[in-house]
Amino acid sequence: MILDISLPWSRLYSLELGSLPLAPDVVLVLMHYTATSLCQALFYVDFEDPATGSITSTHRPLMDPPAVRMKRLKTLGVILGGRGPDIGFFDRVRAPQLQNLRIVEMMNPNIEGWNLDILSPLMASCSRKLEMLELVDSPAFATVRTSAPQRRQVTHPELETLLDSVPNLKTLRLPRTIFAHSVTLGKLADGRLLPSVKVLEMTASSPTNAEDFLFMLTMRVQVAEAARRGIGTSSGSRGGGIDRWLEEEAGYVELITDIVLHMTLAQKSVFVKDVVPKYFPHLGAVRIHVKAFHL
Repeated sequence: MILDISLPWSRLYSLELGSLPLAPDVVLVLMHYTATSLCQALFYVDFEDPATGSITSTHRPLMDPPAVRMKRLKTLGVILGGRGPDIGFFDRVRAPQLQNLRIVEMMNPNIEGWNLDILSPLMASCSRKLEMLELVDSPAFATVRTSAPQRRQVTHPELETLLDSVPNLKTLRLPRTIFAHSVTLGKLADGRLLPSVKVLEMTASSPTNAEDFLFMLTMRVQVAEAARRGIGTSSGSRGGGIDRWLEEEAGYVELITDIVLHMTLAQKSVFVKDVVPKYFPHLGAVRIHVKAFHL
């Protein structure tokens, strides 16, 4: 049992346990032990099977799990294993200094997809501090996606609620199973969502959606420049209302400098050859990386 190991827990700066599946209660106890000193951490949280109540990890807790406030934690990686996370885990964790958060879903790929709501308590605790958010699909999902049942898609209101809670985010990387609706891209374009973001990694759900990303980038270039000069943009917008919004609400809007856009191999060839060149004159210094995957 890891909790039996004699270590100066309260003086640890870094703790990486990504290869050791632990019951969520054990992780919470470890966080409690290291709450005043830990600055970076990686945990593999192995959740029980709701049907059997079993946990594949043999590392069980010795006490009731406390709520924890990680006073110095700046970088956190969480691997979600087993049958799916319980909202109670993230509801017990606060990390007011957290700047970098990476969550990897290693759960059974046949279960329901991402539930962003469970992250809300943790995100609320670091709302103004968080600068990097990365959500990662299980590597196993790519190998079964053609035969696995269709997973529930994250809706654009769910995604927008998450993004709205972290206004100072500078880097966002989303998995291939979470898509950005055109409505969400419109809010990224004018800075209503993520006004400070500079780096994006996302997946296009269709050829039309891929072009929506380019339109978003061109509008973001104009809006960032207009916000910098303190004036509205005169260009038209498919979303409409950007001029008025800038005049009444807009503050500082950062230019998106890098985007990695994932799409199918078939979509990539047409996108790079026929679509991207139309937008190049309006993208300024934006760097676009298109990556293809096989279905």
